[in-house]
Amino acid sequence: MQTLNQKTSVLLTERDIFILKGLYDFIVMSFPQLASQFFADKAKPTIINRLSKLEKCGLITKTKLPRFITGQNQIVISVVYQISRLGIRELQKRFSNVEFHPEPVKLQPFSITHDLLLVDVLLTLKYQKPDKNFVLGEHFCRCKSHLGVKPDAILSDTNGKLTIALELELTAKSERRYRELILKYRLAKDFESVIYVTSSEVIRNKIQNILGTAGMVSKFQFLSLDTIFLGSTSENFKHKSTRIGAESEAKNDQQK
Repeated sequence: MQTLNQKTSVLLTERDIFILKGLYDFIVMSFPQLASQFFADKAKPTIINRLSKLEKCGLITKTKLPRFITGQNQIVISVVYQISRLGIRELQKRFSNVEFHPEPVKLQPFSITHDLLLVDVLLTLKYQKPDKNFVLGEHFCRCKSHLGVKPDAILSDTNGKLTIALELELTAKSERRYRELILKYRLAKDFESVIYVTSSEVIRNKIQNILGTAGMVSKFQFLSLDTIFLGSTSENFKHKSTRIGAESEAKNDQQK
């Protein structure tokens, strides 16, 4: 554990570090997502207390939003969390062999619903495919802008070879926009294939029709949100890091 010397001091636990890493990796997370990932079987007041401490010492930020419903369980969301510059610096100290971008990704209010649902999708896929690595396109394209296309996420195998681009489509784009994206993916040789995760058959059929006329069906695959979430339970969202950090967090709670 590590003491952070700030206006409000806090003894950082393994769980705290995993929370910071999760917020860095996913850019933005809701309270329910943080709770299910890093606070297994913890009471809501305990979770609020810990997140508040991390916020007060400047490691994470909380943004209040108009209440809206999102996610596979149709949860009401009113706040979201992000890592701060200070939080990123703490991660860099802890993981000296990993290069972190020093600036947090700017929150985009108009895409909050999409971004939070993308977190749910990636957590579920990670549970279903533990041999795959997942990175948000926002992170990857900070240093790979030459690709000309920024997927929502990228899936790779354990040796780090890029394989699959993932796009989450909740609302239909124009036919012209889809044609532009399809052309860019055809030219982007970094990706063996592209997976479109769609919220409706209407969106899927629209993209498939464009692919058919363009003669590029083979590189593109489709999954529905329902298919991804089918059979998933709350257990599917509990990352092993929850258990890794649980003991040190419990000891820290007892000392307060």
